[in-house]
Amino acid sequence: MKTRVELSHHPLITSPIMIGFFHPRIVLPIHKPDDKELSYIFLHELVHCRQKDMFYKWLIQIVVCLHWFNPFVYLLEKEVNKSCELSCDETVLSMLDDKARRAYGDTLISFLKSENLYKNAYASVTLTEGAKQFKERLGAIMNYQRKNKGIRIVTGIMTLCFVSSAAFIGGYHTASASESADIVENAQANAETNAPLMETLELQGTTYYLVSDEAQLRAIGTGAYGMNQNYMQQADIQLSADEWTPIGTWENPFTGTYNGNGYEIIGLTMTDPDAEIAGLFGVARDGAQIYNITLRDCDITSAGRNASKLSAGAIVAITYGGRAYDNSVID
Repeated sequence: MKTRVELSHHPLITSPIMIGFFHPRIVLPIHKPDDKELSYIFLHELVHCRQKDMFYKWLIQIVVCLHWFNPFVYLLEKEVNKSCELSCDETVLSMLDDKARRAYGDTLISFLKSENLYKNAYASVTLTEGAKQFKERLGAIMNYQRKNKGIRIVTGIMTLCFVSSAAFIGGYHTASASESADIVENAQANAETNAPLMETLELQGTTYYLVSDEAQLRAIGTGAYGMNQNYMQQADIQLSADEWTPIGTWENPFTGTYNGNGYEIIGLTMTDPDAEIAGLFGVARDGAQIYNITLRDCDITSAGRNASKLSAGAIVAITYGGRAYDNSVID
């Protein structure tokens, strides 16, 4: 090791960890391991340092922060952490004989017995992380076999082929025939009606239209993008004083999904005395889902004064075979 690695101890941890990207530091628990355990701890943590595993830890945390809404990145985080540990174990085992490998496994077990009190060591590498992952690691230790030179060469060639294919071919989502037809039809309708452009996001095989301003929100109600599409709000939206037209009618009900994402829609106003339906959404049916919406300073009490049968609801006026949940109205 050419890098200076400092050594500390901390009372809130029960398993050794390594922290620090530019200035790595091994942190030991208050419990003092014996000399043999210390040698395995230092070997394990210094391999992490030499393999630059802290770089991957920080990289995956940045990805999680940027894509916190995507459940796939949390699976990716778990797999990256597991791969770092298995790779580190393999490197350590390659330096040990059979007896020492068993002792190394016993060292891991000794630190797994007590639960780690320091739960949020996101930007660190730990000696043990959990019983389920540890079971896999222990199995790899017991069944470890040195790779011969031929296997290493084949593995390297396959890795290069895979990386090259990913770089030059790329990945894409193949939409179904009906999804493709809907997207083309909506694009043509937008061009004809001068509807505002709305970006899309592919998430687990589903296309979401991203709603960020009043014009885009009102465009949903005109049917420019389709009443059967999936929408996701991306920012607080301040509405003008113009009369609001509910999204969805009996003739053309809303049947898609709208995820308010916890953002607010502010200042929705309806004063039409002849309105028969009042609310952000009018008629939602056939599996529609409307959720995570927050309305602030809305006023629909003046609507429908002359209507014989007024259906009103701040979020959704009429639901028939649809769901509205986790929504709130703030005066």
